[in-house]
Parts: sequence; structure tokens; C-alpha cells
Amino acid sequence: MIKNWGIRKKRYFALLLSACMLLSGCGKAAQIEDYGGQAMDSEGTASEAAIQGQSSDLGTLTEKLGGKELSYKDAVEIQGQIIDMDLKYTVPDIESLSTYRVTPITTENLKEEEIVKNIFGDTAISLKSDDPKDLRRENGDSSVLISVGQEILIDNNFSGYFTGERCASWVDTDNFFFHVYEGIYREKEYQLAISYSNLNGDLSIILYPKKITDMSGSPELDQYGVTAIDGMLYEFDIETVNSYDINTIMSDRPNVCTDSFEMLSDKIYNCLKEDFYITLPKGERGLSFHDKGFTELYSDNPEMLNNSSHNELIYYNNNILNDDDMSGAVRNGYAASVFSSEEDGIYFMNGNNFLPLEYIGYVNGLILVDDKGLVGLHISVPYNFEEVLSDNVEMLRFDTAMAAFKKAASENMDLSQLPITTVSTRIAFKDIKLVYYPISSPDKPGECTYVPAWAFYASNGNKGNGATYLALILINAVDGSYITSYYDIESMALAIRDY
Repeated sequence: MIKNWGIRKKRYFALLLSACMLLSGCGKAAQIEDYGGQAMDSEGTASEAAIQGQSSDLGTLTEKLGGKELSYKDAVEIQGQIIDMDLKYTVPDIESLSTYRVTPITTENLKEEEIVKNIFGDTAISLKSDDPKDLRRENGDSSVLISVGQEILIDNNFSGYFTGERCASWVDTDNFFFHVYEGIYREKEYQLAISYSNLNGDLSIILYPKKITDMSGSPELDQYGVTAIDGMLYEFDIETVNSYDINTIMSDRPNVCTDSFEMLSDKIYNCLKEDFYITLPKGERGLSFHDKGFTELYSDNPEMLNNSSHNELIYYNNNILNDDDMSGAVRNGYAASVFSSEEDGIYFMNGNNFLPLEYIGYVNGLILVDDKGLVGLHISVPYNFEEVLSDNVEMLRFDTAMAAFKKAASENMDLSQLPITTVSTRIAFKDIKLVYYPISSPDKPGECTYVPAWAFYASNGNKGNGATYLALILINAVDGSYITSYYDIESMALAIRDY
């Protein structure tokens, strides 16, 4: 299977950290038998010895793969051209990887009317009209919904919404819809956007108060933000980044939200399931209150990446920021990132989509919550997670998997998909990531299994020109079978340039 689709650009944590600008365990291993091919031996062919050699009870992922700092050098002939393989991978410090049974969300099974009813009840107002009006900040519409809505519209090739001032209120096309509703939620005026993209194969939901600082309980507060994991509140100006050490400045004013993170997680999971019909995997892979985001902020202080602080919701105004003690600021609630996978860098990929290298997480989202429940959220999700099939899946050792990749690349990579100008250039596989990828069930239509997979990136070796990555090939990390190939030169180039 060859895929040649556009990039999905998600920058949810940028929205999280710059929000203030908007208003101014291990178990028994199990091999997956129904969602892949046969395991490969060191020569890239199926063998019972390789299957029996798969790791299961070795404890850590490092032991399963055969080391902490892994490398593989070789070359493979593809359609008469020799392509180098020079791969290095640092194994994250985790015990095991799970596999999940998931079902795709489609226009046939999403429940738009029910979602609107669950959130707004009889107060719901549709913004559909014969002449739909744009949402605008100056009209009192939700600043966050406008910003996130712009990302969704641009993702789906809608032009004209690149500024921070407006967003469509109602769009219907053959491949995409974006619908906005208004109503009362938590006794405040809220706006809700429900969107589905056939291009990306995912459901997007945005729910925020028209004026989010109304949730602070202090009418004089007109700005809000979310702290990073170092406990700092960052305010992004045009030329500078100002930082405020909340744990120190507000040490005498702890977070008003006193629920445990387990209780907050339960509230979120229950709300997503009961009100939005969305199910996420439990634990850090589903929700994280300790998202690293913007790691470049900590380049001079890498120890901050292990800080015990959590992403806190802060309400304030400009005058408060000018006070040394931030008198009048309110700490009330926390931000949970969705599918951040920041702890180990092993992201879920969307089988309908492509993202390059470290931006291959298939879904992004942010959920703000306090003792009383959801404050706001934006989330994009293509699948519902139905159950954990194995909490400690077997995996091939690294060298065996690399040999399987060599065979898969030689048999499946199509150099004709690459631009003629690059074919004459020496191509090499130099980047590798361990990810999750959905494998369709051969026996149960509409059902998939997320399995660990190796993602390999072909490069022309010409670093720094914005068009480095030429192709992506994935193989199953459990059995070594070929999964798919992606070719999208323009999107890869744009992705690397934009990020």
C-alpha cells in the first residue's frame, strides 16, 4: 500500500502556552496473530526460530530490543539503485508497549445531534443559516475556538482564515464539515464546534466559554494561560518571551482545584465517553498533566524536563503581571494534553494521514479541567480505543527488525514516486522512530489494532534545504512484516520548513 497524502499540522501546545495572547505497568506478553505477517530471521525471511526469539518477559524495552543505544549500517538495492542504511536509535526507559483494538470514527457513527444535546440541552442554538457569519473576537465569540478552528479549516484547504481575527461558523462540503453551536454549559455562555474531515479521517471537537476568564470567578481578570512543566507561566510577546515562576510567586496561594489527578482524569474520561462518545487509552498515553511541550524552552536547563510541576490553569490581567507577587491572580484547574507521549516519544500515527519524524502523533488535543468538571477542550481523534489486547506485546530484536526492513524496502519501495531530480542523488535511510500504527483487521471490517511499528525515513542527505525527507516506510515491530509507504515530497518539505 502506497500513500501520498498531505501533511496534518497540529500545534496544540503552542496554543496552550500562548493562550494568554488570545485575549490580549507490565503484564503477560501476547503476540498479535491477526494483524500482521510472519516474523523474519536475520536474512529477512520467515522462520520459527525468529518467532520464538521474539522478546516477551525480558522486562524493559531496552532488553527486548537488545540494547540502549542501537545502530545498524548496511545498504539495500532498490530498482537497481544502492541506498545506504545508517540508522541509530536510543531506546526510551519504559517497561513495555501495549496493543489496542480500535474502531475508526466515521460520519456514519459520529453522533453530532446527541453531542450538542448532551452539552447544551434545550439551550442549544445552531449557527447554521442561509448566510452564515464568521465568528469574530470583536463580536464576543470564543477566542480559543476561533484559533483552533482556523487550524482545522487550513488543514482542510480552506483559505482566508490565516489571521487571528475570524473563523467560519458553518461549512459543508462533500469531504468536510465544520459546525458551530452556542448554548449554556456550566451556567456560562459556551460555543461548541463539531467537525469531520474525510481527508484526514478524524473527528474534531472544540468546546470553550465565549469568555474563558469567566470561569475564574473574578470578573476583573481578562487573561489566562497554562504553565509549562517547569512551573513557569510564559507570556509570548512579538519580540520577547516573559516568564513568571508561579510556584514561587504564588507559593501562598495553591491551586484552588484540589481534586487528585486520578479524579480529574476520571472526570475527563467519563465526559469524553458519555457526552462526546470518544474513548481514549487510559494512563499517560491517553492524558498527561505533565506535558513537556516546547522543549527548546529548557535547552539551557534540561533538568527542568523532569520537573514535578504540572500544567496549571492561571487567570490574571496585565496589571497583575506587573506586580511582583501577582496579587489577584487565580490558580484554578489543570491542562491535560491528549496523546502527548512526551515521556517516551512513541507516538500514535493516523493510518489516514502522514506526519514527519517527531511530529507523527496522530491526534492532538488539550483539555482544561477543574473540580467542577470540564472548563474547555479541543481534540481531534480518528479512532475510539475499545480495549487493550496486550499490555506487554512481543517484539523483534532490533537487528532482526532491521533485516526485515531491508527486505521490505527492496520489495516495496517505489523510486518512481520520488522526483526525478532526487533519484540521481544518493538516497539514504538515516532516521528511524518507534511508533504506533493501526493495522486493519482482515476478518473484521471497520476494526484495527494499534501495534508498535518502525518508521524509516529516506533522505537525500542534503540537510538544511527544507526538502530532506523523501519517503517513509513502516514495518510491524512485532513480526517484521511490511505495513505501508508514504511519498509526499512537498508536504515533507513544508513540514520541516514550518517546524
